[in-house]
Amino acid sequence: MIEAGKGWRLGYRAESDYVGLLGGDDWAFEVTAAEWQDFWGLLGRLRDTIAHLSTELVDQETFSCTVDSDLWELEAVGLPQDWWLRLQIRSGRRAEGFWTSEAVEAVWQCANAKFLPDRVPDA
Repeated sequence: MIEAGKGWRLGYRAESDYVGLLGGDDWAFEVTAAEWQDFWGLLGRLRDTIAHLSTELVDQETFSCTVDSDLWELEAVGLPQDWWLRLQIRSGRRAEGFWTSEAVEAVWQCANAKFLPDRVPDA
């Protein structure tokens, strides 16, 4: 099953070696189960950090925030209300993509509703 919206694509197929698909309008790559799980944990940490940063920054102050693991590097840059995310996989192969903050929020909601049954969706 593949879901898509403005600037993003997301897919999941449990019975495959590459269970997940992460993509944008002009890029996509498949990920293993370990990469899939690690990605969502890191993205959750990054979203929490950005939410905290937004309470600390003054108007029009930009931020840069990176979270990483052996499998991923996620870097968010911009204003708390308008940022972009660079996601780079680094687990034996290399690929990267970019999402806007709106795409990240849509992907997060879609994943929690359809692909991550063990997660509790945001309120």
